[in-house]
Amino acid sequence: IMIVGGAILTVMYFATHAKEAEGKYLFNGLAYLSIGIILCVKSEWLSTLIYVILALLAVILIVDACQKLQESCDKIRLKQNKWIAPLVSAVIEVVLAILLFVLDNSQEWFFIVLGVLIIVEAVYNFVVLVFLGRVHSAVKEEINKLSDDQSDNDDKTIDI
Repeated sequence: IMIVGGAILTVMYFATHAKEAEGKYLFNGLAYLSIGIILCVKSEWLSTLIYVILALLAVILIVDACQKLQESCDKIRLKQNKWIAPLVSAVIEVVLAILLFVLDNSQEWFFIVLGVLIIVEAVYNFVVLVFLGRVHSAVKEEINKLSDDQSDNDDKTIDI
């Protein structure tokens, strides 16, 4: 896949007008080609690469869990609602990160854990996105109210 993608990007570089292709396509195309060829020649590197990527994913999960734990603790200390979702997500991320470290990547459980991780994160991010949309709408309404109030105040003259 990387070889094909690299070939397409490299051809696109030479098929596109020089001004439009400047700084695009060629670097990525050659990089993908090189990585694809290396992975074909040294296929044992692929399993090592997958292990490294998954280890980095586990580390990122732990860091993200710490951030969500911080968010949850901040909400508790500020006596705000909606602290449970980030806390539950943080706990799930830590458990999944530990499972990624513990499970052998040749076992089917490994891929089940990875699938669950992707689903849980997608659901959490969707909930956060919906919440941010509501917050954005509320802020926009408040700004409109304030700007309407300000324009009403501008029309009035103050006598001193």
